Amino acid sequence: MALTDPLVLTDGSSVDHELDRISVGVNSSTYRSADGNLTVEVSHSYKKRDRHLMKITHRKVVPDELIPTVNVARSATIYTVVDAPTLGYDGDDLSDLFQMFGSILAAGTNFSKFVAGQS
Repeated sequence: MALTDPLVLTDGSSVDHELDRISVGVNSSTYRSADGNLTVEVSHSYKKRDRHLMKITHRKVVPDELIPTVNVARSATIYTVVDAPTLGYDGDDLSDLFQMFGSILAAGTNFSKFVAGQS
């Protein structure tokens, strides 16, 4: 089973970005925006523990720090990994845990502190 296609992401300015599924593999999919600047990768691994990864990468072109007349591509990535034993945790347990995790960063100042290196 796959996520919706296209995948619609809303940024902090309430702008929607539509990403089409561009590849499907065994337990994985990749989505990309038409301009190629946003990519979402989803993958799953089932061994002794179940591992689920979702990664979003944003790419932009900016002036080079050393030669401002030359533009260079830069990217930033944020990803989440859910790692759980095969038995003992169901979808509701993991959903509750994820909601608690999200609540830490949802309070805007905590995210800013987090990416500024505070712990």
